[in-house]
Amino acid sequence: MSGEKKKDIHKGTRIIVRIIGFSVLIGGIFVLINGIITKNLGDSMFGDFDAPWFETVSRGNGLMFGGIAMIIFSSFLLFVTYRGRIAGYMLDEVSKTTDSQHKSDFERYEKIIEESSKRRVSKGNRAERIAPSSEMNNDQIVKIKCVLCGALNDEDAQFCDQCSEPL
Repeated sequence: MSGEKKKDIHKGTRIIVRIIGFSVLIGGIFVLINGIITKNLGDSMFGDFDAPWFETVSRGNGLMFGGIAMIIFSSFLLFVTYRGRIAGYMLDEVSKTTDSQHKSDFERYEKIIEESSKRRVSKGNRAERIAPSSEMNNDQIVKIKCVLCGALNDEDAQFCDQCSEPL
């Protein structure tokens, strides 16, 4: 069976399911309205005026829930048959956001993300920021350079002495 023939079969099936879905939807709305009227007015659209009150209320509840179930089922059928059109619409909307007028926004966000990731990588690499410092007695003391302000801090410091940034 060729691909075109399969598409034709599925197209016919979709049309049939759409007709069934709309029919069930209209019937569900009718049954729901009938249930509401039966429950509130105490009589049915079908002419049962002699029934006791509790019987009409319970019948009204059943009709309302049945109508709601029919509407949910028909909504599922219609969603299944129209999902291709829904997906096409979603793709069109997404493609509008990637037009040239919005590329500057994406480039700006990309630059912000790139800068923040570079800053995180440099914070993680403490070996680059270790700078030797000597005092009068020629003992070498290891200092850690702050990423933001460039100040030299003690080796065991967890925060910068000038800007209080975590080292």
